[in-house]
Amino acid sequence: MNMFFTLLLVTFIVSTIVSVIVACVFRSPVEKILKRIIADELSAAWLRYLRFALYVVGISSGVRV
Repeated sequence: MNMFFTLLLVTFIVSTIVSVIVACVFRSPVEKILKRIIADELSAAWLRYLRFALYVVGISSGVRV
């Protein structure tokens, strides 16, 4: 049982790190695209929403039990 929790923790940490790296890499291109398409006030909110969604999807797909 202890090995299962260790494996779960390690996969969670790895998927979190990968999600953070991907979010940092794609922050600038996504920000530029959103500023062209959407007004300034809304683009900042959409950028936060997209980053949150990227973290959730990245972590949840990375940690499979």
